[in-house]
Amino acid sequence: MLPRRAKAYFYIVASPLMRANMAFYRIFRAPSSGFVRVQLGPGQKKYLPGWINADANMFTAKCDLWADLRYKLPFRNSSIDAFYSHHFV
Repeated sequence: MLPRRAKAYFYIVASPLMRANMAFYRIFRAPSSGFVRVQLGPGQKKYLPGWINADANMFTAKCDLWADLRYKLPFRNSSIDAFYSHHFV
């Protein structure tokens, strides 16, 4: 596990890149129809097939969407049917 200082530095460096990735996702990849489910923070082992797995750590987590979860998620209004998070702080 990373110390707090290392995590804080990660977010300082990576947050602008994550926000750009989120903007790209919203414009080009965000689903607008169908049954859409999103899991927040799957980490390495809690990846759910058939769900959009969003995580801030693209290096050790298995995720479909690299996102800074401190900001608005890149989905269209009323397009998500279910959210799930487990051990997410």
